[in-house]
Amino acid sequence: MTESTKPAAPPTIDARLILEQIRLIKDIAPESAARMLDGLLPLVPEDARAHQLRGALYQKAGKLPEAIKHFELSVKIDPSCPISTSSLGRCLFESGRTKEAEQYLRVALDLDPGSYLVAKNLGFCLTKSGQYEEGVQHLRAALKSDPENPAILNGLGYALCALGDKAKQDARALPAIVESAVASGVPKASGVAHALFRLKDELSSVAQRGDSYYRESLDCLQKAVAKNPANAIYQLNLGWCLVGLGRYDEATEALKQARTLDPRSAKTSYFLALAYREIALDFMERGELTWDESRAGKMKNNDARKGALGFLNDGLAAAAWAYHQSHQRPPSPEIGKLASGLQYGDFQRLRSEIDARLEASRAALKAPAPVAA
Repeated sequence: MTESTKPAAPPTIDARLILEQIRLIKDIAPESAARMLDGLLPLVPEDARAHQLRGALYQKAGKLPEAIKHFELSVKIDPSCPISTSSLGRCLFESGRTKEAEQYLRVALDLDPGSYLVAKNLGFCLTKSGQYEEGVQHLRAALKSDPENPAILNGLGYALCALGDKAKQDARALPAIVESAVASGVPKASGVAHALFRLKDELSSVAQRGDSYYRESLDCLQKAVAKNPANAIYQLNLGWCLVGLGRYDEATEALKQARTLDPRSAKTSYFLALAYREIALDFMERGELTWDESRAGKMKNNDARKGALGFLNDGLAAAAWAYHQSHQRPPSPEIGKLASGLQYGDFQRLRSEIDARLEASRAALKAPAPVAA
């Protein structure tokens, strides 16, 4: 065989050039980019960047299991790549695998400490798992780099509101323990009593910290809603924060908007019932009567009587929806009859019905308990 008749050597594949071309077109022509990668990957199965790009395309298409598979291969081939590690963590988080996601996102942040995207994703992940304090730290860092991002504003507002609820519950519960200890006979001059009263004083700072969390949360959530008023979750979280601040009239407006946008949300119904309940209590206070006295028809202010009943009726309906939605049951027809058929004086029964349904829904929704009145 002569030199001229020898078969030509196969062309050398410049994978880096092809991958760069794919990177440039993946956002404007994702289907073409996917076809190119599917043809390239069998030739370069150990190329971390190729798997990272294929995972990104699957992630964009919403195919999380396929995306996770390619990101895992990319991380296995090149553990030092923050993009693949962060993307894997994000996909695991979106798949509900929060603990695994947290591990990869922490590694990604170690690899790229200045990445606001990694900080954002880790903040979301920690908030989802109830690690609110650390979640707030990462979301604040992310917000510094992208201060107008509504998703970060909402996530940070949510975490801060959760911290506000926790502080409020602590401040509400522990003074009662102190009073109980003193009432049970602990001598006021004893060291135990001094410690208890010192604890009570410290709790005022806990309450103040809770208010600080709520105020910062409100600022974030109002900005998020302003940027996207049609987002039901943003409206829900704003309503939740306003409930925490005791601004119940404003809370009902935000929560009614959230319910219009997403009528199936059990948590929206829960907080709406909570807000209605507190507004009704306020009407009762205007009438200058206790609940037991109101049952005897002694309310001095008839407008307050009607206002309390109306909001309790609304609260019962919302609480019933929260209960049935959180337990995935159809609404019960007797709820409407119970609300509409009650006499003006039977406030206690209405309130008890609301509280019972709120308590039955609270654990399922991981929501704060109603304020004891």
